[in-house]
Amino acid sequence: MRRMQSEFQQALNELEAGKVDRAHTLVDRWRSRPGWESHVHLLRGVQFEVEGRHAQALPELLAVEPAGALRPDALRWTSVCLYHAGRPTDAMRVMQTLAVERPDDRRAPRFLARIYHELGAMDACLAQLEEVARLEPDDFFAWRLMGLVYREDRGQDARAIECYRKALSRSPPADQRRAIVRELADSLVGVRDYSAALDLLESENLETQTEDSQILALRAECLLSQGAVDAARRVLDRALRCNPSEHRALMLQAQICLDDRDPSGAIVPLESILEHDAHDYPARYLLSQALRRAGRELEADEQLARMEESSALREQLRGLYREAMRDPDDSAVRERIAALCRRLDRPALAGVWERAAAVSRQAANSAGPP
Repeated sequence: MRRMQSEFQQALNELEAGKVDRAHTLVDRWRSRPGWESHVHLLRGVQFEVEGRHAQALPELLAVEPAGALRPDALRWTSVCLYHAGRPTDAMRVMQTLAVERPDDRRAPRFLARIYHELGAMDACLAQLEEVARLEPDDFFAWRLMGLVYREDRGQDARAIECYRKALSRSPPADQRRAIVRELADSLVGVRDYSAALDLLESENLETQTEDSQILALRAECLLSQGAVDAARRVLDRALRCNPSEHRALMLQAQICLDDRDPSGAIVPLESILEHDAHDYPARYLLSQALRRAGRELEADEQLARMEESSALREQLRGLYREAMRDPDDSAVRERIAALCRRLDRPALAGVWERAAAVSRQAANSAGPP
């Protein structure tokens, strides 16, 4: 009995890594063995799920006895199967059951955070990430994702800075560390702590590892804030050689031209930004200033009117975001966000919110077992 349990657990662990041979062997050996029917169902269900055969996996997983030692694994894999089969709200309900029954299972809040993030329900997502951080206190994962949510989704750079620093203190791997440092520096610039951002970038020595247009542009902005205009120009040139469309670098280039009383020089980088995003209202506002200083009053007025229109749409979008973040079940607000994203020429983002709206509608209509 003990040997069979050990073999079963080993097979389940190997399935997690995508290895199905041992599971095949055990299923063939135990198929007709009394008392091991649920073990066979679970192994077959996980095997089918790993192989991408979701329709075959689900009946096997649901055939596992609803009580006993196999229930946590059955619940988790059923949830994963439902998610991959295009039923995220059913997946969420099953994983919520696991989280209630096994509050120390660290995989449940990770999975729930992912689904809530896809729904745009950031309050619920953050709550799950805080639970992951509680269960995995030495892991950078949850703190990095919390930093992203606070920075990108909620615009709260001060909170993001706390999270990113906690992530860095947990020794993330090199590729993750680089991304975290870049995001932390961006948030430090967001709260105008340019000295701390510059110290961070220099202490990490990221520029010598590889040319990165975003990191170079951040460094240039910090140098410019300290009055080191010539040094900032040199770094901006490097950033734009890496990526001629680097947004921050183009904005800084335009600002330097305006400060140098060269409005014509500012127009070109600003028009380049607006070619990629016609509703970038800070760039359009700066363009209106450049045109006015260049004596092109009518064009300046036109750009200012377009800036005000885009600014109003973006403010409306921020309000809808706040509504969506609070309520994962509100499909109507997600549909309004999608429609507004299309008005803002953001079709990819509109598609994300349309899918989130469909999931929210499914959540409102679904009831009972999967």
